[in-house]
Amino acid sequence: MSSKEAVSIIKKSWQRLRAKDPRAWSLRQVARTVEISPGYLSKIFQKKSPLHWALAKKLLVLLKVDQLGCEVVRASFGKIKKNKFEIPLLKLMN
Repeated sequence: MSSKEAVSIIKKSWQRLRAKDPRAWSLRQVARTVEISPGYLSKIFQKKSPLHWALAKKLLVLLKVDQLGCEVVRASFGKIKKNKFEIPLLKLMN
């Protein structure tokens, strides 16, 4: 499993939501919500910049990625040390 697959899953979720409401789910709006620049998010979606786990978590929740997608994305990052902040995220994903 590669991080490129994780990016593909997240990007497809964004595209699905954007098809329903283009204004609410614009690249700029999503980037603003997760507190990164639109250019950086664009580079991630083009697979030119790496996707880090902290950002992936925010995008998974924001883009309402399904349970299977969340598990695939999480697995693509290999072993991740669980911390007290990750427990609420895992509950949100379920």
